Amino acid sequence: MRFHPRIFIGFICLFFIIPFITYAEDTTFTKEEWLRKLSDNSVYSGQFLQHFELVPVSKRASFLAELEAAGKGDHFNARLLILKAHAAYMASLEEGLKAEPMMKSGSPTDIVNMLERAIQQAYKSENDYLIAEISINYAEIAYALKEYERSMMYFINGLELKEKLGIPINPFYYRMLGELLYKIKEYRESIHYSVKSIQLARPMQRTMDSISVMWAHNTTALAYHRLQQYDSAFFYYNSGLDYAKMLNLELWKGIISGNIGKVYF
Repeated sequence: MRFHPRIFIGFICLFFIIPFITYAEDTTFTKEEWLRKLSDNSVYSGQFLQHFELVPVSKRASFLAELEAAGKGDHFNARLLILKAHAAYMASLEEGLKAEPMMKSGSPTDIVNMLERAIQQAYKSENDYLIAEISINYAEIAYALKEYERSMMYFINGLELKEKLGIPINPFYYRMLGELLYKIKEYRESIHYSVKSIQLARPMQRTMDSISVMWAHNTTALAYHRLQQYDSAFFYYNSGLDYAKMLNLELWKGIISGNIGKVYF
């Protein structure tokens, strides 16, 4: 199945934006607001990737350069490196799809290097809130790069630290970690985090929440399936299928029904 490059890029953008949809504002920050928010060490300030997506693509490279020239400090430097890594990854996708790149792209090694520098800056700050924030950002981008071991480590570190600090956690992150653990065949841990995402989500309040819950049910069922715990697998498959029917998602109805059929073979 082939996707038009712009459609695919849009899907990947959504991957980074979904955790923040509840809080997103349809406005862009001024340069001064960016400098203040990226430097802020008084509160948890982890919702800037979705705002960066609102910066016109033709201006992203120059905008990042302007910010880099004007800002300073561990908080600012760590967050700016995350923005640069995210922008370089998105540009590499565009290049790979032979679409017009947003800005200069980076190789996976270059992007991981930026992520490593970001987490080093966060630890240098000795601020647990910043460490939790940058750990989650690192994990998201590493996941997109298929750097699964790095992603798992920083997801777990970031989520555990956020729990300790009492920072509200979007269930999307637990679902994402559950999927990641399933990919590396850590099925029991996958179940733990996928079920946690289901328990914390608020299905029916928003369509996106219900889709996330449906997805988590399917991941949980797949993990139980691999563990040959078929009663539990059937329960979560059927619950996920109920959501797919409720949401009228034909593709997902087919996916989950197909998974159920595999239990019999």
